[in-house]
Amino acid sequence: MKWKRTFRIPLRSSREDVNTQKAAVTSRVASRRHWHQQINASHELLQYLDNDHSQADLTRIDYLTRLTAEFLAAQKPKVVSQSAQCDDFLLSLLTEHFRRTPRTKDLAVVACISFLRGSAAAGLITSPIDLDVRRYLRCVQLASQVESSPVSQLDLRLIQTLLQIIPSRNQHLGNFRKLLKALRDNPTSTFVSLAIVQRVLNTSDIRSSLQAQTYKLLDSRRLSSLFEEISRLSSTVQSNNGDEATQLLNEYYPCWAWLSLWKPNLLRIHRWEHGKITLSQRKKLGRLHDLDGPDKITHRQEALRLAEPECYEYANIHSRHVEDIERLLELLYQAHGLGSSAVELFVYLYIDGYTSGTAALILDTAVRTGEDSSRLFRMSNLELSPITETSRWKILQIA
Repeated sequence: MKWKRTFRIPLRSSREDVNTQKAAVTSRVASRRHWHQQINASHELLQYLDNDHSQADLTRIDYLTRLTAEFLAAQKPKVVSQSAQCDDFLLSLLTEHFRRTPRTKDLAVVACISFLRGSAAAGLITSPIDLDVRRYLRCVQLASQVESSPVSQLDLRLIQTLLQIIPSRNQHLGNFRKLLKALRDNPTSTFVSLAIVQRVLNTSDIRSSLQAQTYKLLDSRRLSSLFEEISRLSSTVQSNNGDEATQLLNEYYPCWAWLSLWKPNLLRIHRWEHGKITLSQRKKLGRLHDLDGPDKITHRQEALRLAEPECYEYANIHSRHVEDIERLLELLYQAHGLGSSAVELFVYLYIDGYTSGTAALILDTAVRTGEDSSRLFRMSNLELSPITETSRWKILQIA
């Protein structure tokens, strides 16, 4: 009879099982505590979220993401990333963190985004929306840097444009146009609503900044530069195909309503701004140059030269016909083309004196022939005194 050898496998005592379970629980508790501590210890990221005075430390974001991955991997039973189970688990973790340290709520969200499903991740990113609007935008900007982020490149571009426009030094027409363009390119942004945009613009007080910039260009007669900005803005608005751009323009750039009517003579306003004349001449001709600018008086016409009767206060002529103002501006344009001497003659006749039809004919003949530059130069060297009929005859003899 053969005897079978049998081996008894020793059973683990119930006490050992309890100890193992306690150790596992202790390990998970320690891991959980460590996760909370590391979120709170991310001082540079917190400083960036608070005031944007420092660069965001992207290596720290990577570290927090890895920390969350390791925390999930240590769970028993295993928690599968981007599953309903993972969403519930991380939401519980985040709720605990929010209760303990609400100041780092947004940073804790960033650390978990990669492991959440899209809808849950987007919902958590927008959860700090009640914070200071600048901190909220910087939080979304950080969230765009993690793997599997629901924040798109279009979202990021819109957010960067909003953050750029907040400092007063950046509140100019060019950046306002970039904002409208970013809104056009991303009309259904999950993370930046029209209300968010308005909160940013209200915070930045951009309305007064845009108005001040516009009137600075008008007062310095930089009409060509102003029209270039308005044309670009108009092009962006027309391509938006929506009411948001118009609403923002009406609310934050109200002078757009009459600037958008402006249809100047492009050649003339370019010459008024960039033509080579003396500072004295430019100062004396300033009000005539204004006539080719926008209708800043009645806000109804395509140019100030058409705004009757106010436009006649800017032109030193007897006539009360807009056609004569147009001829006067065209004559000045031709004088600009001939040079400073021709402009000096124009100033002598039309600015320093009060022009008669005869004087206008003299200047018109002189500048349109283009062959009297030497005689015009002699004219510019005369002692310029108030225009009298005698001095007009001197001009006629020279011309």
